[in-house]
Amino acid sequence: MHALWIIAALAVAGPALAQDPGTTLAERPLVGEGEAPAACVVGTATAAGQNIETSPTESGLSINLLTNAFVDGEGFPTNGTVSIAVPILCNSSHTLVVTSERQGLRSDAVTAPTNGFLNVAPYVLSLGWAGLIRRFDTSLDRSVTLTVPDAASGEATLTVAFSGASQRLIAGKYSDQLIVEVSAAY
Repeated sequence: MHALWIIAALAVAGPALAQDPGTTLAERPLVGEGEAPAACVVGTATAAGQNIETSPTESGLSINLLTNAFVDGEGFPTNGTVSIAVPILCNSSHTLVVTSERQGLRSDAVTAPTNGFLNVAPYVLSLGWAGLIRRFDTSLDRSVTLTVPDAASGEATLTVAFSGASQRLIAGKYSDQLIVEVSAAY
């Protein structure tokens, strides 16, 4: 914005300078000035061979976890992991927040566990980005925040680790949504 005003001022002053034989452009410095705004860009998440769906949001990305790979044929949650890569570019210090929308894989139909069955399959999420690593357990927390003091670019890694359980899940569809939000702090 500043550069445009200076150029506009020179364009207006140009004819006046040309009329004064004692003034040359060499005596009038041309100064260019501008500012790069702080910004973060989040790309599309990938998980090789895993059950996820992604969609962009206003400030990041939404990742839907699908349960088929983490429940055995008798309804028991099984051990397993999903590794998700999220391309991110931030040109200033920034904050990265990952939130579990449902605080674990939850049943769509059942709101409370009954008769020794489970209605949620919690998991541990590990977030690695810009040399920092944070973890949270969805049975205890809903989100994790990383504050990054510098610009960074590359892939953030989200690892979702499921643990087996001795109780079966109540029949139904289970899902969770991870919300990845990145905001520039500049």
